[in-house]
Amino acid sequence: QASGVIVSGASGYDPMNGAVLGSDTFIKYTCQARSDPSVRAIVLRVDSPGGAVLASDQIWRAVRRAHKVKPVVVSMGALAASGGYYVASAGDEIWADPSTITGSIGAFYGKADVSGLAEKLGVGVEVFKLGKRSGGDSLYRPFTPDERATLADRLRTYYRLFLRRVAEGRRMTVEQVDALGRGRVYTGDAALRLGLVDHLGGFASALLRARELGGVSASAEVSVLPKRPEGLLDYVFG
Repeated sequence: QASGVIVSGASGYDPMNGAVLGSDTFIKYTCQARSDPSVRAIVLRVDSPGGAVLASDQIWRAVRRAHKVKPVVVSMGALAASGGYYVASAGDEIWADPSTITGSIGAFYGKADVSGLAEKLGVGVEVFKLGKRSGGDSLYRPFTPDERATLADRLRTYYRLFLRRVAEGRRMTVEQVDALGRGRVYTGDAALRLGLVDHLGGFASALLRARELGGVSASAEVSVLPKRPEGLLDYVFG
Protein backbone atom coordinates (compact mmCIF):
# COMPACT_ATOMS: atom_id res chain seq x y z
CA GLN A 1 0.00 0.00 0.00
CA ALA A 2 1.21 3.47 -0.89
CA SER A 3 -1.25 5.76 0.83
CA GLY A 4 -0.79 9.30 2.08
CA VAL A 5 1.53 12.23 1.59
CA ILE A 6 4.99 11.04 0.51
CA VAL A 7 7.84 11.93 2.87
CA SER A 8 11.33 10.71 3.70
CA GLY A 9 11.63 8.42 6.71
CA ALA A 10 8.94 6.26 8.31
CA SER A 11 5.24 6.03 7.56
CA GLY A 12 2.82 7.26 10.18
CA TYR A 13 0.22 9.90 10.86
CA ASP A 14 0.65 13.67 10.70
CA PRO A 15 -2.07 15.87 12.27
CA MET A 16 -1.59 18.36 9.41
CA ASN A 17 -1.53 15.90 6.49
CA GLY A 18 -3.24 12.78 7.81
CA ALA A 19 -1.71 9.49 6.67
CA VAL A 20 1.97 9.74 5.72
CA LEU A 21 3.78 7.41 3.33
CA GLY A 22 7.40 7.16 4.43
CA SER A 23 9.99 6.09 1.88
CA ASP A 24 11.97 4.02 4.41
CA THR A 25 8.90 2.02 5.44
CA PHE A 26 7.81 1.48 1.85
CA ILE A 27 11.24 0.35 0.70
CA LYS A 28 11.50 -2.08 3.61
CA TYR A 29 8.26 -3.87 2.72
CA THR A 30 8.84 -3.73 -1.03
CA CYS A 31 12.25 -5.40 -0.60
CA GLN A 32 10.58 -8.00 1.61
CA ALA A 33 7.98 -8.79 -1.06
CA ARG A 34 10.60 -8.77 -3.82
CA SER A 35 12.86 -11.28 -2.08
CA ASP A 36 10.11 -13.60 -0.77
CA PRO A 37 9.92 -16.62 -3.15
CA SER A 38 6.33 -17.29 -2.07
CA VAL A 39 5.27 -13.91 -3.50
CA ARG A 40 4.64 -14.40 -7.22
CA ALA A 41 3.28 -10.94 -8.06
CA ILE A 42 2.79 -7.57 -6.37
CA VAL A 43 -0.26 -5.31 -6.46
CA LEU A 44 0.73 -1.77 -5.52
CA ARG A 45 -2.28 0.22 -4.32
CA VAL A 46 -1.56 3.93 -4.73
CA ASP A 47 -3.73 6.59 -3.08
CA SER A 48 -1.53 9.65 -2.69
CA PRO A 49 -1.48 13.35 -3.64
CA GLY A 50 2.31 13.25 -3.91
CA GLY A 51 4.93 14.82 -1.68
CA ALA A 52 8.71 15.08 -1.43
CA VAL A 53 10.74 14.63 -4.62
CA LEU A 54 13.57 12.61 -3.07
CA ALA A 55 11.20 10.25 -1.25
CA SER A 56 9.12 9.76 -4.41
CA ASP A 57 12.23 8.88 -6.39
CA GLN A 58 13.43 6.43 -3.72
CA ILE A 59 10.05 4.68 -3.83
CA TRP A 60 10.08 4.67 -7.64
CA ARG A 61 13.47 2.94 -7.66
CA ALA A 62 12.28 0.34 -5.13
CA VAL A 63 9.29 -0.49 -7.34
CA ARG A 64 11.50 -0.73 -10.45
CA ARG A 65 13.83 -3.14 -8.66
CA ALA A 66 10.85 -5.31 -7.72
CA HIS A 67 9.52 -5.09 -11.29
CA LYS A 68 12.74 -6.73 -12.57
CA VAL A 69 12.05 -9.80 -10.40
CA LYS A 70 8.28 -10.25 -10.52
CA PRO A 71 5.18 -8.54 -12.00
CA VAL A 72 4.08 -5.31 -10.33
CA VAL A 73 0.50 -4.25 -11.10
CA VAL A 74 -0.50 -0.78 -9.90
CA SER A 75 -4.03 -0.09 -8.69
CA MET A 76 -4.91 3.60 -8.34
CA GLY A 77 -7.34 4.71 -5.68
CA ALA A 78 -9.27 7.97 -5.70
CA LEU A 79 -6.08 10.02 -6.01
CA ALA A 80 -2.71 9.16 -7.54
CA ALA A 81 -1.31 12.48 -8.63
CA SER A 82 2.09 14.20 -8.74
CA GLY A 83 4.38 12.01 -6.60
CA GLY A 84 1.57 9.44 -6.51
CA TYR A 85 1.77 9.12 -10.29
CA TYR A 86 5.57 9.25 -10.11
CA VAL A 87 5.46 6.09 -7.98
CA ALA A 88 2.74 4.42 -10.06
CA SER A 89 4.68 4.85 -13.31
CA ALA A 90 7.27 2.33 -12.11
CA GLY A 91 4.90 -0.64 -12.38
CA ASP A 92 4.31 -3.07 -15.25
CA GLU A 93 0.67 -2.06 -15.65
CA ILE A 94 -1.51 0.69 -14.19
CA TRP A 95 -5.21 0.22 -13.42
CA ALA A 96 -7.38 3.21 -12.54
CA ASP A 97 -11.05 3.95 -11.92
CA PRO A 98 -12.67 6.27 -14.48
CA SER A 99 -12.97 8.95 -11.77
CA THR A 100 -9.43 8.55 -10.37
CA ILE A 101 -7.58 11.87 -10.21
CA THR A 102 -4.11 11.37 -11.61
CA GLY A 103 -1.36 12.97 -13.66
CA SER A 104 -0.15 16.31 -12.25
CA ILE A 105 3.32 15.56 -13.63
CA GLY A 106 5.26 18.53 -12.36
CA ALA A 107 7.08 20.08 -9.41
CA PHE A 108 6.32 23.15 -7.34
CA TYR A 109 7.45 24.83 -4.16
CA GLY A 110 6.46 27.87 -2.17
CA LYS A 111 6.18 29.36 1.26
CA ALA A 112 4.02 31.81 3.18
CA ASP A 113 5.51 35.22 3.94
CA VAL A 114 4.05 36.48 7.23
CA SER A 115 6.50 39.34 7.72
CA GLY A 116 3.77 41.94 7.16
CA LEU A 117 1.47 40.28 9.67
CA ALA A 118 4.28 39.97 12.20
CA GLU A 119 5.04 43.67 11.85
CA LYS A 120 1.39 44.60 12.44
CA LEU A 121 1.33 42.40 15.54
CA GLY A 122 4.54 43.92 16.83
CA VAL A 123 6.47 40.67 16.54
CA GLY A 124 10.20 41.13 16.08
CA VAL A 125 12.45 38.45 14.61
CA GLU A 126 16.21 38.18 15.14
CA VAL A 127 18.06 35.94 12.69
CA PHE A 128 21.54 34.46 13.10
CA LYS A 129 22.71 32.77 9.93
CA LEU A 130 25.71 31.47 8.03
CA GLY A 131 25.86 31.22 4.26
CA LYS A 132 24.54 33.23 1.35
CA ARG A 133 21.08 31.66 1.25
CA SER A 134 20.62 30.74 4.90
CA GLY A 135 17.10 31.43 6.09
CA GLY A 136 15.63 31.22 2.62
CA ASP A 137 12.76 29.08 3.96
CA SER A 138 11.96 31.55 6.73
CA LEU A 139 8.32 32.63 6.96
CA TYR A 140 9.40 36.06 8.18
CA ARG A 141 10.86 37.36 4.92
CA PRO A 142 10.32 36.95 1.18
CA PHE A 143 12.76 35.17 -1.12
CA THR A 144 15.63 37.25 -2.42
CA PRO A 145 16.02 37.41 -6.23
CA ASP A 146 19.01 35.07 -5.97
CA GLU A 147 17.06 32.56 -3.87
CA ARG A 148 14.12 32.70 -6.25
CA ALA A 149 16.37 32.04 -9.28
CA THR A 150 18.13 29.16 -7.50
CA LEU A 151 14.81 27.64 -6.49
CA ALA A 152 13.49 27.88 -10.07
CA ASP A 153 16.60 26.09 -11.36
CA ARG A 154 16.17 23.35 -8.77
CA LEU A 155 12.52 22.87 -9.73
CA ARG A 156 13.49 22.53 -13.39
CA THR A 157 15.95 19.79 -12.39
CA TYR A 158 13.26 17.97 -10.41
CA TYR A 159 10.80 18.25 -13.28
CA ARG A 160 13.26 16.84 -15.82
CA LEU A 161 13.89 13.88 -13.50
CA PHE A 162 10.14 13.33 -13.18
CA LEU A 163 9.82 13.30 -16.98
CA ARG A 164 12.62 10.75 -17.36
CA ARG A 165 11.15 8.44 -14.72
CA VAL A 166 7.70 8.46 -16.30
CA ALA A 167 9.17 8.06 -19.80
CA GLU A 168 11.05 4.94 -18.69
CA GLY A 169 8.14 3.39 -16.87
CA ARG A 170 5.54 4.15 -19.54
CA ARG A 171 7.84 3.45 -22.49
CA MET A 172 7.36 6.95 -23.88
CA THR A 173 9.74 9.70 -24.91
CA VAL A 174 10.51 12.58 -22.58
CA GLU A 175 8.91 14.92 -25.12
CA GLN A 176 5.69 12.88 -25.09
CA VAL A 177 5.53 12.97 -21.30
CA ASP A 178 6.28 16.69 -21.24
CA ALA A 179 3.36 17.28 -23.61
CA LEU A 180 1.08 15.61 -21.04
CA GLY A 181 2.85 17.05 -18.01
CA ARG A 182 3.43 20.61 -16.77
CA GLY A 183 1.06 20.00 -13.89
CA ARG A 184 -1.98 18.95 -15.94
CA VAL A 185 -4.48 16.80 -14.01
CA TYR A 186 -6.52 14.02 -15.63
CA THR A 187 -9.31 11.64 -14.73
CA GLY A 188 -8.58 7.95 -15.04
CA ASP A 189 -10.72 7.83 -18.16
CA ALA A 190 -8.71 10.60 -19.84
CA ALA A 191 -5.42 9.12 -18.64
CA LEU A 192 -6.30 5.85 -20.36
CA ARG A 193 -6.85 7.62 -23.69
CA LEU A 194 -3.54 9.46 -23.29
CA GLY A 195 -1.51 6.37 -22.41
CA LEU A 196 -0.80 7.31 -18.79
CA VAL A 197 -2.68 4.23 -17.53
CA ASP A 198 -3.29 0.84 -19.14
CA HIS A 199 -6.73 -0.30 -17.99
CA LEU A 200 -9.85 0.90 -16.22
CA GLY A 201 -10.82 -1.15 -13.17
CA GLY A 202 -10.62 -1.29 -9.41
CA PHE A 203 -8.43 -3.20 -7.00
CA ALA A 204 -10.17 -6.52 -7.69
CA SER A 205 -9.41 -6.22 -11.41
CA ALA A 206 -5.76 -5.38 -10.70
CA LEU A 207 -5.52 -8.33 -8.32
CA LEU A 208 -6.98 -10.68 -10.92
CA ARG A 209 -4.44 -9.43 -13.47
CA ALA A 210 -1.58 -9.89 -10.99
CA ARG A 211 -2.67 -13.49 -10.39
CA GLU A 212 -2.64 -14.03 -14.13
CA LEU A 213 0.83 -12.51 -14.61
CA GLY A 214 2.18 -14.35 -11.58
CA GLY A 215 0.74 -17.68 -12.72
CA VAL A 216 -1.18 -18.37 -9.51
CA SER A 217 -4.72 -19.61 -8.94
CA ALA A 218 -7.68 -17.46 -7.95
CA SER A 219 -7.56 -19.03 -4.48
CA ALA A 220 -3.93 -18.12 -3.77
CA GLU A 221 -3.42 -16.28 -0.49
CA VAL A 222 -3.06 -12.50 -0.49
CA SER A 223 -0.68 -10.83 1.96
CA VAL A 224 -1.13 -7.12 2.73
CA LEU A 225 1.99 -5.09 3.56
CA PRO A 226 2.29 -3.16 5.75
CA LYS A 227 -0.32 -4.90 7.86
CA ARG A 228 -3.35 -2.85 8.83
CA PRO A 229 -3.65 -1.73 12.48
CA GLU A 230 -5.97 -4.09 14.39
CA GLY A 231 -6.74 -2.12 17.51
CA LEU A 232 -6.53 1.25 19.23
CA LEU A 233 -3.00 0.63 20.53
CA ASP A 234 -1.82 -0.29 17.03
CA TYR A 235 -3.17 3.01 15.72
CA VAL A 236 -1.58 5.00 18.55
CA PHE A 237 1.84 3.32 18.65
CA GLY A 238 2.10 1.73 15.18
